[in-house]
Amino acid sequence: MKISLEYCHIYPGADISKDIKDANEWAPRVSKMLDDHEIQKCIMIDDIHAKQEPTEEYIKDVISKLEVKPDCVYRESDFILEAHKTIESIDLKERDFIQSGERAWLRENVEKYRTSTEFLLSWNTGDTVEFSCPTLAATSYLTRLGLISVDGVKPIYGDDLMIADQLVNVLSSFYLQVEDKAQSIIEATFKDALRKISWFLY
Repeated sequence: MKISLEYCHIYPGADISKDIKDANEWAPRVSKMLDDHEIQKCIMIDDIHAKQEPTEEYIKDVISKLEVKPDCVYRESDFILEAHKTIESIDLKERDFIQSGERAWLRENVEKYRTSTEFLLSWNTGDTVEFSCPTLAATSYLTRLGLISVDGVKPIYGDDLMIADQLVNVLSSFYLQVEDKAQSIIEATFKDALRKISWFLY
């Protein structure tokens, strides 16, 4: 089985010492659990919210501090082209798609609790379309599974993105809210994909 393991998110310009420490604590354990499979180990560079340019020297410095070395490093902005395709794939029988001015929202109705939640998918700035973190997270998962084409994803280090049978994401619980909404987007686009995605939240 081909498994895509993403185990570290880096914000250039921020203090990443905790991110490195957490990756060094958890990535070796998870990698060992997956030893029997073909694994591509990945890290994501959040260049959208970065305070500095993720230069080649910066990437090499990050990698030198990681116990588990990545096979592939990609930028979050690489998934912008694919994010358009994610939104186009939303099944309107699964979710309400709300356009409000320059903003697009997704509404999820939970009949069991008679509640609904709405969250932002994208917004138009006039010159370009910007995407929310859940939209980009969902897009990265669908792309790594090959459900959305990888036209715009050009890794800045290592191998090309592997199309995987299963995804494993090692994340801080800080991202729980984003991941919850990303799951909602995936359920509204390629519902069966959720069975192919695992999360280890610490």
